[in-house]
Amino acid sequence: MGICGSKIIRSRSYIDVLESTVWIREILISRLKKRKSSVSKFKNFSFEPIKGNGTIEDVSRVSIEYLNGKEELEEVHWIVRISHASAELIRECEVRQRLLPSLLNLLESRSYKRAKYLLNIPDTVFIDIKEYSAQLYYHLVTEDIEITKKCRPPSKDVLQSGL
Repeated sequence: MGICGSKIIRSRSYIDVLESTVWIREILISRLKKRKSSVSKFKNFSFEPIKGNGTIEDVSRVSIEYLNGKEELEEVHWIVRISHASAELIRECEVRQRLLPSLLNLLESRSYKRAKYLLNIPDTVFIDIKEYSAQLYYHLVTEDIEITKKCRPPSKDVLQSGL
């Protein structure tokens, strides 16, 4: 689980984030540097809106194909969430920054080496909080586990309410 630096988004409006591939390229390059890998060429970008346009939170599915340093084709699939008023996204960002790293470290340190796979939580790619026009905007990029891990969320009738 890695969280990239927060200097990625340079636009004046938060909506500009999905209108350009520059920010997503910088996130991918930064993430690969931490893994001691690189990008030699970007091949394809796809942005698919899932939810948004007037709602509290904009959600998009992003896919990137690129050639790595060994000229092998690789692909990443991410979910991008942006909001200024979604309490759910604000809480998720806080949990991913404060609680999740400790929990994942605890699971990795167990003698049962597969313990880290017990929780199927999408990897955090990027978290950023920026101020635009005197409002805080939250940006969260996670892996798309429907594609990367072939996981589907449970149906609403299977879920139980928590405390």
